[in-house]
Amino acid sequence: MAFLKVLLTLLISVGLVLFWIGFTAKLNEWLKKYKMSSLLYLNVLIASFPFLFIAQLLLGLYPIKSLGSSALFMIVIIITVLAAMLDGLKHNEAKHGGDLLGWCMEGMLMEIPQRMLMQYFIFMLLQTLAVSNAAYYAILCNACVWCLAIYIKNRMLKSQTNKDLFYELLASFIFSIGIGAIYQYNGFILIAMIAHGTERFVSNWLISLRD
Repeated sequence: MAFLKVLLTLLISVGLVLFWIGFTAKLNEWLKKYKMSSLLYLNVLIASFPFLFIAQLLLGLYPIKSLGSSALFMIVIIITVLAAMLDGLKHNEAKHGGDLLGWCMEGMLMEIPQRMLMQYFIFMLLQTLAVSNAAYYAILCNACVWCLAIYIKNRMLKSQTNKDLFYELLASFIFSIGIGAIYQYNGFILIAMIAHGTERFVSNWLISLRD
């Protein structure tokens, strides 16, 4: 029975993420159409506002519990570096200047829909369905949902080879499990945001070493 509840939660979450992808794609079109391309890197933040508002009304926001210990910060560093090393294996061109800054900022802002919205929603839905170990399932389901989103987006755009996509999915899954667990533990979104931005910066630096 618990399996069916988790599966139902996963399917609902996939539907919400697919809606999110479509919404952000449409928002991109609007920003370009109305000559506001400078806001494209803030697309994620802008798109998050209505969802944050609804989440605040229905669920409230996930509480900050603790900043954690020095050991926790070491775990954050290890997870970030490991994910960056995997991402750095991709055959992408290194970004520079404003492009790099915008890309890292986008990564930081992605933690809002990924952690503050989706992971918390999954956790609350699992608790409502009376699923044991809801926190653990929420972390796992959230990682799977966003990896599926990456896969679908890349297949639609055909922007990466299968090998590069594999590296990105593996890096994303490891990062999402690790940082997701830390967020579930302390509720401090800023740690997740800094880790995501740093992961992109380090992976880009590793790619630049091969150029």
